[in-house]
Amino acid sequence: MPFCFQNHTADIQMKVTGKTLEKVFEDACLGMTDLINPIASLPKKISKKTITIQAPDPTALLIDFLNETLNLMHTHYEIYTKITFQVLNKNHVTATLVGSKIKAFRRDIKAATYYNANLIKDKKNIWQCIIVFDI
Repeated sequence: MPFCFQNHTADIQMKVTGKTLEKVFEDACLGMTDLINPIASLPKKISKKTITIQAPDPTALLIDFLNETLNLMHTHYEIYTKITFQVLNKNHVTATLVGSKIKAFRRDIKAATYYNANLIKDKKNIWQCIIVFDI
């Protein structure tokens, strides 16, 4: 599994790993979606949103990306299950989020935080990051 939830004294902490930067961003978003545990609605209405974010470093870019995605989820009552990256480097992301409308969320996430976040590439060339969600 590309993401797992870990015990944390407050909030919820997730560790995400991936062979590419794209995979980490995608799996972090899917993990966040899993965490909010959406209540699906029928019939499925496909939704597309494009976002562009710039940040000073990869960690800030990931956290800002998750928060922008979370904001869209809350604003439009949608979840995103597919992400297509037009641009993704250490300071810039432009991506199209594809998903569907939902009825509600079973768990609310206020934000992805910068607390303990540090997106790094380890000795085995695997990207990894700890993300703490404020719930």
